[in-house]
Amino acid sequence: MVTARYDFDYMSGYLQKPEVAMSHLRTGFLKGFVKQGRLLDVGYGTGAFLHTASTAGFEAYGCDVHGVDRGIQEKPLVSEDEWDAVTFFDSLEHFPDLDVIRQLSRRARLILVSLPKTPRSFPECKKWRHYKPGEHLHYFTQESLTRLFHPKECRAVSDVEDVVRGRLDGEQNIMTAVFS
Repeated sequence: MVTARYDFDYMSGYLQKPEVAMSHLRTGFLKGFVKQGRLLDVGYGTGAFLHTASTAGFEAYGCDVHGVDRGIQEKPLVSEDEWDAVTFFDSLEHFPDLDVIRQLSRRARLILVSLPKTPRSFPECKKWRHYKPGEHLHYFTQESLTRLFHPKECRAVSDVEDVVRGRLDGEQNIMTAVFS
């Protein structure tokens, strides 16, 4: 899988987050839309979400760049597999080739994405803590995500992850969107 490069600070910060709470939060949110089935988590990182989702009844698979065996059943990003749900938690903004993501989305009943919520105007981006040129290759709004996953419809937009991560200057920090 081709994606942006991650630096040590990025990964060490990710590993220090409350993984168990986030995994349960994400699984509960997903189960509000699909109760069980085949799940592909793209960019699974530590694998904590996939482990939680599998104990909650999903047939869980992952696709990631790190190549470390975390006990995850790996699936390639490009395949003919069909999915009940595909999730992107803190990963979509790292992919250089969004056409591959569009192709994958056509083989999924539901797409769940969580990523940094882009500020209202570009000048604000340069002060924004998620502005990371070379690492974050794309910055999305609800409108641009909807165009990416067309013809799927945007069913929900939430700031559910801010419960664990916290808001940013009182504003929504992470946007979670569901498409089907």
